[in-house]
Amino acid sequence: MSNHYESMISVLHKSLESTNGLVKVPVNDEEIVLCYRNTHDEIDDPECDEIFQALSPGVFRRFTVHTGDQTRFTWMRFSNLDQHELRSAFKRDFESLSDQEMEGVKVSLVFQKMKRDDAEERNERRMSM
Repeated sequence: MSNHYESMISVLHKSLESTNGLVKVPVNDEEIVLCYRNTHDEIDDPECDEIFQALSPGVFRRFTVHTGDQTRFTWMRFSNLDQHELRSAFKRDFESLSDQEMEGVKVSLVFQKMKRDDAEERNERRMSM
């Protein structure tokens, strides 16, 4: 594994660990949507008609389900939060990315975290007024 891959997994780990929201990972022309939840935590995804509940702690991934002419999303446990397991779980998704594309994924993850942090800070300021 390249240093870019290891660095990208580290940023992904920190992103999942530090938010209760959804983490969107741009890969090629698709977007992998992830979240970390503890047991009994809810996954409230605006793209889904139902709210999902984590039966065990871990990283969850949104999958597309096609039934006839209908398309919907579902959430499945994908990995533990452990970096070694994340590295293995995402190997197939990320192995075709160039070092430059991996850097782009890292920038996207950092940008999402900054936006979440800014939103939380604004909400805290509003609540203290």
